[in-house]
Amino acid sequence: MVRTTPTETMVAMTLITLQCLRRFYETWFVQVFSSKLKITYQWIEKMVRFLSSFFRSLVSG
Repeated sequence: MVRTTPTETMVAMTLITLQCLRRFYETWFVQVFSSKLKITYQWIEKMVRFLSSFFRSLVSG
């Protein structure tokens, strides 16, 4: 298991949070040519992936 410093963990968590916010904005306000069902599915899929990365960073720190 790789151990990280608290600073590295905070940087990783901040970047993942920013990515989640960017993805939310892109999904709901930029993609206007896709169906809402497809957009919702993609957003949920990405949020699960980003949140799992977030928690992995938290656990390893």
